[in-house]
Amino acid sequence: MTCKPLLINIVKEALHKRIASSISLMVSCGSTKQDITIHEGITSPGLITNEHTVYDLASLTKIIGTTVAVAKAINDGVMNLDESPFLAWSHGSIKTLLAHTAGLPAHKRFFEDMTLYEHDFRKNRQLIEQALLHIPTAKTTERIYSDLGFIALGFLLEERLQKPLFTIFSEAWRALNLADNFIWYPSHVSPEHSPHVAETFCHARNLGRRAQVHDANCHFLGGLAGHAGLFGNLAVTASFGARLLHCYKHPQNNFEQTIGQFARQGLGFDKPTPDGSNYCLSPGSFGHFGYTGVSLWIDPAIKPNGVVITLLTNRINESDAPQGIFWLRKAVNEAVKNYL
Repeated sequence: MTCKPLLINIVKEALHKRIASSISLMVSCGSTKQDITIHEGITSPGLITNEHTVYDLASLTKIIGTTVAVAKAINDGVMNLDESPFLAWSHGSIKTLLAHTAGLPAHKRFFEDMTLYEHDFRKNRQLIEQALLHIPTAKTTERIYSDLGFIALGFLLEERLQKPLFTIFSEAWRALNLADNFIWYPSHVSPEHSPHVAETFCHARNLGRRAQVHDANCHFLGGLAGHAGLFGNLAVTASFGARLLHCYKHPQNNFEQTIGQFARQGLGFDKPTPDGSNYCLSPGSFGHFGYTGVSLWIDPAIKPNGVVITLLTNRINESDAPQGIFWLRKAVNEAVKNYL
């Protein structure tokens, strides 16, 4: 069986297993004639998944937004990779925050641990930033994947550049010759006119979500933060991945070289792990996962020009358990590696 029919069967099986209700997949091989694009499922009752379907990109925000924005700020001389801007965090340099080696815990449910406000997002930010910067760091260089460092980096970008975070992200995308087609939905805006956004469900708060960020900390920060909040469809997310591959293989300027270096060093980007769903990808691969069931992985070593694997799902609409999405990601990666 060739790769595309195999991938279609994998996606259909995932829907049958109720791993997600909406799945969009693109495998890009450096040529639009070779691209494999699959849309299956429903985004909500009566709406079929298609090229217009938009997904909550969750932690892909870390690479799509924060990582490239930090790379641009460093290239522009606004930040330094080795500086430690947060006095309370002795190991918290920008480099260790990007690498998840600053000794921060993985997560903190600020929305449960303190009184936050549904509409006073400025006050929420003050409260969360104060609490965040009082969290002690462990004396370790072990990699502990953490949302907290990226929340702090989002705050730092806004402080240094004196601009809203989405504006900062947009300027980084334009510097990469990308249109700013990613979306964010402010928490205070009713999502009445967003029929193409795949539904999700927040099991922690027992709430259905449409065109509202799933991550509760991000919600109380107004809908966009350094760790979550961006939404996008398959085409725009895959185009971003293709640009990352270009920066890795053929950088044209210092900014693109910086992004390529980040990808090689695992700064902002994840790398394959022996027991992960991406185990079969080459050691030079880089990318990220998102809690809502999304992933973006770039393997520069597959085929002559490299491969971008963009998998977008709303798995959290079906289940909070990770086993299903792990199976889907692994099956897709193995099919691409073995049959492309």
